[in-house]
Amino acid sequence: MKHKGDARIDFSDVLLTGFRQAVLDTRKAVDRLQEKHTHRGILGISMGVIISCLAAEIDGRFQSVVYLLGGGDPANMLWDSKNLMVRFYK
Repeated sequence: MKHKGDARIDFSDVLLTGFRQAVLDTRKAVDRLQEKHTHRGILGISMGVIISCLAAEIDGRFQSVVYLLGGGDPANMLWDSKNLMVRFYK
Protein backbone atom coordinates (compact mmCIF):
# COMPACT_ATOMS: atom_id res chain seq x y z
CA MET A 1 0.00 0.00 0.00
CA LYS A 2 1.09 3.54 -0.68
CA HIS A 3 0.55 6.32 1.76
CA LYS A 4 -0.84 9.67 0.75
CA GLY A 5 -0.91 11.83 3.80
CA ASP A 6 -2.89 9.87 6.37
CA ALA A 7 -4.85 7.90 3.75
CA ARG A 8 -3.68 4.53 2.46
CA ILE A 9 -4.00 3.74 -1.22
CA ASP A 10 -4.58 0.08 -2.06
CA PHE A 11 -3.58 -0.77 -5.63
CA SER A 12 -4.68 -4.40 -5.39
CA ASP A 13 -7.94 -3.38 -7.08
CA VAL A 14 -5.93 -2.01 -10.01
CA LEU A 15 -4.11 -5.33 -10.36
CA LEU A 16 -7.34 -7.30 -10.08
CA THR A 17 -9.00 -5.04 -12.65
CA GLY A 18 -6.07 -5.59 -15.02
CA PHE A 19 -6.29 -9.38 -14.69
CA ARG A 20 -10.05 -9.29 -15.13
CA GLN A 21 -9.79 -7.13 -18.26
CA ALA A 22 -7.08 -9.38 -19.74
CA VAL A 23 -9.32 -12.43 -19.30
CA LEU A 24 -12.28 -10.59 -20.82
CA ASP A 25 -10.14 -9.55 -23.79
CA THR A 26 -8.98 -13.15 -24.23
CA ARG A 27 -12.55 -14.43 -24.19
CA LYS A 28 -13.58 -11.80 -26.73
CA ALA A 29 -10.77 -13.00 -29.03
CA VAL A 30 -12.01 -16.59 -28.65
CA ASP A 31 -15.53 -15.44 -29.58
CA ARG A 32 -14.15 -14.17 -32.87
CA LEU A 33 -11.88 -17.16 -33.50
CA GLN A 34 -14.55 -19.77 -32.91
CA GLU A 35 -16.45 -18.53 -35.96
CA LYS A 36 -13.65 -19.85 -38.22
CA HIS A 37 -11.72 -22.39 -36.16
CA THR A 38 -12.89 -25.54 -34.41
CA HIS A 39 -9.71 -26.13 -32.40
CA ARG A 40 -8.54 -23.39 -30.07
CA GLY A 41 -5.54 -23.26 -27.80
CA ILE A 42 -3.91 -20.74 -25.54
CA LEU A 43 -0.26 -20.21 -24.66
CA GLY A 44 1.05 -18.10 -21.82
CA ILE A 45 4.60 -17.02 -21.05
CA SER A 46 5.64 -15.47 -17.74
CA MET A 47 2.83 -13.17 -16.55
CA GLY A 48 0.80 -14.46 -19.52
CA VAL A 49 0.68 -17.83 -17.75
CA ILE A 50 -1.40 -16.26 -15.01
CA ILE A 51 -3.77 -14.70 -17.55
CA SER A 52 -4.00 -17.82 -19.72
CA CYS A 53 -4.51 -20.00 -16.66
CA LEU A 54 -7.41 -17.83 -15.53
CA ALA A 55 -8.88 -17.66 -19.03
CA ALA A 56 -8.63 -21.42 -19.59
CA GLU A 57 -10.30 -22.15 -16.26
CA ILE A 58 -13.11 -19.65 -16.74
CA ASP A 59 -13.71 -20.34 -20.45
CA GLY A 60 -13.95 -24.03 -21.34
CA ARG A 61 -13.55 -23.53 -25.09
CA PHE A 62 -9.79 -24.22 -25.19
CA GLN A 63 -8.76 -27.68 -26.40
CA SER A 64 -5.03 -27.01 -25.82
CA VAL A 65 -3.37 -25.06 -23.05
CA VAL A 66 0.39 -24.44 -22.76
CA TYR A 67 2.12 -22.64 -19.91
CA LEU A 68 5.79 -21.61 -20.25
CA LEU A 69 7.94 -20.13 -17.50
CA GLY A 70 4.96 -19.65 -15.24
CA GLY A 71 4.77 -19.42 -11.54
CA GLY A 72 6.64 -16.97 -9.48
CA ASP A 73 5.13 -14.66 -6.96
CA PRO A 74 3.06 -11.91 -8.63
CA ALA A 75 2.95 -9.81 -5.46
CA ASN A 76 6.74 -9.78 -5.11
CA MET A 77 7.27 -9.38 -8.87
CA LEU A 78 5.22 -6.20 -8.71
CA TRP A 79 6.68 -5.00 -5.43
CA ASP A 80 10.32 -5.46 -6.50
CA SER A 81 9.89 -4.37 -10.13
CA LYS A 82 12.11 -1.65 -11.54
CA ASN A 83 9.67 -1.03 -14.41
CA LEU A 84 8.41 2.57 -14.37
CA MET A 85 4.75 1.70 -14.98
CA VAL A 86 4.76 -1.01 -12.33
CA ARG A 87 6.44 1.37 -9.88
CA PHE A 88 3.69 3.92 -10.64
CA TYR A 89 1.07 1.44 -9.37
CA LYS A 90 3.02 0.45 -6.24
